[in-house]
Amino acid sequence: MKSPKRQNKFRRHGLTPEQSQRLLSYFSERSPRDYAIISLLLRTGIRTIELCRADISDLTFQSGQRILKIKGKGHDDKDSFVCITDKTFQAIDAYLRTRGRIKLGDPLFTSDSNNSMGKRLTTKTISSTAKEGLRHIGLNCPEFTAHSLRHTCAETILRAGGTIQDAQGVLRHASSVTTQIYIQSLSEEKRLLNPAENLIEMMF
Repeated sequence: MKSPKRQNKFRRHGLTPEQSQRLLSYFSERSPRDYAIISLLLRTGIRTIELCRADISDLTFQSGQRILKIKGKGHDDKDSFVCITDKTFQAIDAYLRTRGRIKLGDPLFTSDSNNSMGKRLTTKTISSTAKEGLRHIGLNCPEFTAHSLRHTCAETILRAGGTIQDAQGVLRHASSVTTQIYIQSLSEEKRLLNPAENLIEMMF
């Protein structure tokens, strides 16, 4: 006898380009660290745990492209990467300059709280930081979390004309089937913007 398929209580939603810009604007006035974190999440689709594990030395170049080496989901080594665009790097660089003397082996992002000053940032802190910003721009519901920024990255690539394979490569999904959920999200968005139900209003 098959057990019922477990359903997630909430399906994460991505942000529109306008919402993403508002979120970035909020954090640009808040702190260099948090702005760099949100920019990195939005522009690379990196997971919060991958961001926590990142060290300064993981920022490097490969074939002339600036990258951030990451330890992917289910991996033991930092054998994967995301590409770092100029806007992403400028935000990270501005933040690192606020930390004064740093070493290559230091965590890329550190805590600034009294109890854990200078220690590696936790996923809990990143999640609560993202949630605070999302609430500030009016997205205060369970469907919008730090993971929504990963969804946003994929959906933005597709909106800009990228292929499902492009989005799959950035998010590092093993199968394109996983990436298909973002096409579904965009299809739902298109339907909500112009619902066919409105045609009935014209008839009776």
